[in-house]
Amino acid sequence: MLTCPKCGTENPLGRVFCGGCGGKLDLSNMSSEMVANQQRPNFVQMHWRKALGILILLLLAVTGLAFWPQTTPFGEEGRSSGASKVRSRMRTLASQSSGRVLKAEFAEADVNAYLKFSRIRRTRIRSFTVSMDPGVLNARIMLPVKTIKVGSKKVVLEMSYDVACSSMGGQLYISSAKIGHLPALGPLKKVAVMPFLKLMADGVEAKLMKAASGIEFQEGKAIVSVGE
Repeated sequence: MLTCPKCGTENPLGRVFCGGCGGKLDLSNMSSEMVANQQRPNFVQMHWRKALGILILLLLAVTGLAFWPQTTPFGEEGRSSGASKVRSRMRTLASQSSGRVLKAEFAEADVNAYLKFSRIRRTRIRSFTVSMDPGVLNARIMLPVKTIKVGSKKVVLEMSYDVACSSMGGQLYISSAKIGHLPALGPLKKVAVMPFLKLMADGVEAKLMKAASGIEFQEGKAIVSVGE
């Protein structure tokens, strides 16, 4: 660096006039060593692009692993006959008139059968499964997001959405949510919950949720009450 004798501004080698005041710089003190040091690139200048590329690759890898879907279904798998049981009991509860209390028990396997054979048919959802533990309902949706070609084959990329629900009265409350392996917090929680809300927004399930006065989760089953 060359220091301007007039204003004291530090100027890089190669300048003839000061970048601060415009005065002519004194070049008589320049040495061959100063010129060599100026021309020799430092480590950061030589490798910053490579380091940035590695950092980007690491971030993409971590993000990909975090969003990698969890493909194991929840709960016990049921048969198609169980779907009919769930459908009939939901309709009975949803149409209950005021004046008396009705309760119905829904086995985990039967609910999973209903979701598979009745609820997600003719939708893009690949699977919708639940497991029931004391006080908690866990639900998982597998949803295809993109199809890509790898050579002559087509590969379907999927995303998993998980929610854990607790009940208070006749209402369900989301206690936690995940997208893939990543805990969904803040705005991401709304993204994780959205597939469930869209699927259950209408039909007999929505009517039952409005009519329910109590929902209790036990090991492998749920008990729903309607009426005062």
